[in-house]
Amino acid sequence: MALDRVNNTRFHSDKDQSRKTAKAQLEFIWSQFDAFRKKANEKQISAFHNFVNIEKSGEPFTGGQLSYIDDLYEKTMAGLGLPSYKGIKSKYGVNLKP
Repeated sequence: MALDRVNNTRFHSDKDQSRKTAKAQLEFIWSQFDAFRKKANEKQISAFHNFVNIEKSGEPFTGGQLSYIDDLYEKTMAGLGLPSYKGIKSKYGVNLKP
């Protein structure tokens, strides 16, 4: 007996959750902009402003844009002197740089 797939779950979708996370990360970066500017280059600062405009217009982010926002968030954490994901795995696991 085959089971029918039901797509009307009460839980959030991953896309909705990632959009909310990106919005929260952009707000955090804006609130800690001086720390972000310490570690970011001009291209990343320009991209941040573009992402803020995209968020204000209500357009959805692509997967690549969401990944880039995560990287900008990690730059902010590094600018605050907190551990941040470097992007390179060591043979012992994730490499965190303070």
